[in-house]
Amino acid sequence: MLLYNCNNEINGVKMLILPENLKFRRRLLISASAILLILHILYIPLMLLYSHNAGDFTKEALCNVLKITLWLISILHKSILYGVLITVFDNYSLKMSLPFTAAGIISLIISRFGELLNYTVTNANFSNRELREYIYSLIVSLCLDITVILLLFVISRFPGPKRISRVFWLALIVCALPMLVSLVQEAIFCKITVSGIMEQADYGAVALTFKEIMSIIGGFSKHIITAAFTLILMLCVNRLITTDKRRKKHENS
Repeated sequence: MLLYNCNNEINGVKMLILPENLKFRRRLLISASAILLILHILYIPLMLLYSHNAGDFTKEALCNVLKITLWLISILHKSILYGVLITVFDNYSLKMSLPFTAAGIISLIISRFGELLNYTVTNANFSNRELREYIYSLIVSLCLDITVILLLFVISRFPGPKRISRVFWLALIVCALPMLVSLVQEAIFCKITVSGIMEQADYGAVALTFKEIMSIIGGFSKHIITAAFTLILMLCVNRLITTDKRRKKHENS
């Protein structure tokens, strides 16, 4: 018996629908949750190790490797988390997507717990006021992420722009919003840094060295590359879930 229709249309555009059988949804949920849990298990101790060794010039090579590794794990986590949620929101109703949404929120909570653990372990002399302020910042950050998830769900109920798939549109929103915020923050930090350098420079001297200019360019490029890499991986996750081969396997389930 055919459990899904690959010829559903929205505004004349053919949409590929995930199979609705319980077995497929359960397998997808368990697989995604397991991968996210593994990434958390890798990320939290590596983050603690990096924070513990940061600033130690004798372990500079180790810190550089850890820094790149943490960056890659964070991109993978976001790509898998939002890639699965976008795919589910694009295909399933609210009731059918609730378990995935709950798993995503739990994963975000674990991330904040890891940040709090890292803060308490690496800052031995923090006051209760500082701890409360840090916890408040984590709660605000978590609420913003949950707001993004709810926004994705609402937007997924409507057709996307013509000639652009709804999945691509949702993935673009996930990547573009944090990138824009990061670029604004980077611009503010850059302005403060450059102003300080120019004030300290002697009259007629070169205010910025080549290394400093490349550092500024690298600061902006990092956010753009992260967003682009995350977008590509999210689309790959969507492609992996919605591949025709996987659907045909479940057609006769």
